[in-house]
Amino acid sequence: MKIKVFLYDVLKTKLLPDSEERLIEAELKTGATVQELVQYLNLPEEWVGLILLNGRQVERKLVLSDQDNIVIFSPMAGG
Repeated sequence: MKIKVFLYDVLKTKLLPDSEERLIEAELKTGATVQELVQYLNLPEEWVGLILLNGRQVERKLVLSDQDNIVIFSPMAGG
């Protein structure tokens, strides 16, 4: 199944340094979870903050469907 992944913040800089695009298209097996997608992208756990699936915040154990859109933000700090 194909998943569209949009990266923001440090994730875009680290994974797509020479690209204007924020999009990665991932090809995963049917029944893959959000956590498996994070592993597929080789993202260190500390780089991953908020994850949105089709516009809604989700947990990593959620099973993905073909043509889902995932947005991943790095953790944010404030003060």
